[in-house]
Amino acid sequence: MVQVLEPAGGVLREEEHPEQLFRNMANSAPVLLWMAGTDGLCGFFNETWLRFTGRSLEQERGVGWAEGVHPEDFETCMDTYMQAFRARQPFEMVYRLRRHDGAYRWILDRGVPRYLPDGQFAGYIGSCADITDARTQRERLRQVVECSPSATLLVSAEGVIMLVNAQAERIFGFAREELLGQPVEVLASAAPAAGQATFGTQFLIQAQAHPLGAGMEIAVRRKGGAEFPAEVAVSAIDTGEGPMVLAAIMDISERRERMARIEAALREKDLMLGEIHHRVKNNLQIIHSLLEMQSRRIDDPTVREALEGSRNRVRSMSLIHQTLYQSQDFERVDFRSFLELLLPMLMESSAGSAGQINLSIAAEQVSMPIDIAIPCGLIVNELVTNALKHAFPDARGGTIQVLLRPDTDGMTVLSVGDDGVPLADGLDANGNQTLGLKLVHLLADQVGGSFAISRSAPKQFVVRFQMGSA
Repeated sequence: MVQVLEPAGGVLREEEHPEQLFRNMANSAPVLLWMAGTDGLCGFFNETWLRFTGRSLEQERGVGWAEGVHPEDFETCMDTYMQAFRARQPFEMVYRLRRHDGAYRWILDRGVPRYLPDGQFAGYIGSCADITDARTQRERLRQVVECSPSATLLVSAEGVIMLVNAQAERIFGFAREELLGQPVEVLASAAPAAGQATFGTQFLIQAQAHPLGAGMEIAVRRKGGAEFPAEVAVSAIDTGEGPMVLAAIMDISERRERMARIEAALREKDLMLGEIHHRVKNNLQIIHSLLEMQSRRIDDPTVREALEGSRNRVRSMSLIHQTLYQSQDFERVDFRSFLELLLPMLMESSAGSAGQINLSIAAEQVSMPIDIAIPCGLIVNELVTNALKHAFPDARGGTIQVLLRPDTDGMTVLSVGDDGVPLADGLDANGNQTLGLKLVHLLADQVGGSFAISRSAPKQFVVRFQMGSA
């Protein structure tokens, strides 16, 4: 005696027939169930099936159920069904079945052979699930994957390739049929290079959502074994058939080659610019030496002073190129480093005053384009030279300060000040000027800046300009 639960009413009662127990349980199941005899004819469909089709048990028995199969699926469905019966093997098939409202739904039908307790074959039992929604979602996903410009794979949690787009076929050289159902490791490199992730099931499962172009680099291989670098974007996705991973792969071989060519061209450019600055510096040093030799042969102090001024200007330009040659950046000058080279040289060239005058450099780390740095270097050269010559007569001591800083309004301030004797009353920034101040004014205009003189102690010569290319 066994206890069974009636489909309706929920009343337990005793039942002598196990077959009736099965029927009661089958009718309560939420899935579509059927059972066939040894002749292959279906004799039982549960209530869930009958409610789905809207037909009676008598209409469905035998092969009546096949009337609801979509005409395009009928032949394949029946062939699969009968071949499994003859071989007495489990089977699985997908077909469209007409619902009670006339709409066709996609059905996943799984059948297994059943046997009596004595081992005698008794027919088949099967269960069906409506997979229309999942299949629709899968189809939409397939369309999205197919339209992707990257090689795109849909991989199951077990690492099996479920979907492949045409771009993946083109990049990897495999036909779609050669990849579907295969482990994703079939595309993995045997020996990834340094900095490249090992592509495979664990990589895809553990990787978080990651956009292309963000540096997630892997090594993969084409059909035939040729390996190439790639970037991959990985996203977890729920397809209705369990968690899966969507991987978009981009071949970066050409990008690597372009970058290598660019890097080689930049190295060549750096070498060329370094050689140019080196030669310019050497040529300016030759001019400096020639001016020095010429000044030694001249007795006129005015001419000698003019040659000395020209020599200092040439040396200032030479130091700019020397600073560039010694740096890694051939387009911008570390102006503080330049001042630390120039100002001691100007002190040494000032006869008789080096012991009494101090030089103060209050310069922040300012990187200048070369077309700004050369005029600014000449400005400092002129103003410091003038201070050494005229601000401290009769071996008078004092301090010369060179200041370089960015201002709050985005301008850059370059000033040379000293605590020496006051300026002559008729000397100003815009009117009556010495030759040196006229040159400073012209150089300030060259960098698009302004030149002003502050007479308050300590007096200052101030140039303000916008940092950038002149």
